[in-house]
Amino acid sequence: NKTNLKHCPAQALSSVFRPYACYDSHNLTAASQYYTKNIILVSLMGTPDDLGNEDCLFCRIVNNQTDTEILLSDDELVCFRDTKPGATHHYLVVSRTHINNCKTLQADRIPLVERMEEMGRRILKKNKVSDLNDVRMGFHVPPFSSVPHLHLHALAPATTMNSRSQLRYGPQSCWFIPIMLIGCMCQWGH
Repeated sequence: NKTNLKHCPAQALSSVFRPYACYDSHNLTAASQYYTKNIILVSLMGTPDDLGNEDCLFCRIVNNQTDTEILLSDDELVCFRDTKPGATHHYLVVSRTHINNCKTLQADRIPLVERMEEMGRRILKKNKVSDLNDVRMGFHVPPFSSVPHLHLHALAPATTMNSRSQLRYGPQSCWFIPIMLIGCMCQWGH
């Protein structure tokens, strides 16, 4: 259980990895060590300010102040298409509450992140993505977030992303943190 982790050495991370097709499943320990290094890098970034404002694009979208088509929504999340898709299917799941980025998340926000992942999977299923193991879901870390408002990227199929998308969202990206590692970041207290 990712919420029970006290720290995330390579052995602990292997328990939270899911079998996404784009991971190097033959070398999980090396991949775990790679992501552990990136979590340490992420620990140096971020700001605690969670105040939204009228200048935040995603705050305007969640408050229906733009013409963005909302595909799914509930009391705390909205989902819409990414305007610069990195894959055939590329959706953003955004919290209605303004949270600056994944770096500012605390352990009490893990359930929110889990609901974001669930909505990401729901929109992929709704759009007939048949292989839910061939997806990338995660967050960009500051200063690589295009909009300073927490948003989950849900992309599929991951195996057909072009080289530019692989740099931005792929397993070797230093600034894209997969969803399953967010619990580790929150438990570490950054």
